[in-house]
Amino acid sequence: MSLKSSIRKKGVIQIVAGVIGYGLVFHFVLHEGLNPASTSWRAVGQMTVVALPGVLALVGVLHLVTGKQFFEFETYWMSLRGWHRGVLGFGVVLISLSAVVSLLIAAAYIGVI
Repeated sequence: MSLKSSIRKKGVIQIVAGVIGYGLVFHFVLHEGLNPASTSWRAVGQMTVVALPGVLALVGVLHLVTGKQFFEFETYWMSLRGWHRGVLGFGVVLISLSAVVSLLIAAAYIGVI
């Protein structure tokens, strides 16, 4: 197994773990809720716990798509021309927004939210 395929396999595992973790956290938040009145560090901690599975899944997507380790990606990104970074960055934001909206619509349609 080559290094790229092992990195991509690791990415798929991270995506699956992140999606499952995010589903569990989302289920907990729907049933137990967070304390929105808390303005202390506790609220920041709660939101960090909610975001961590999503971060794991996004790093997995990065591994899957590029076949590079996370720390190698900066060198690759900075080697691109400025307009390439702009187009790719805009594409990432557009695809991410589309995915989030689609998932929220699907969740509302099946009655999760």
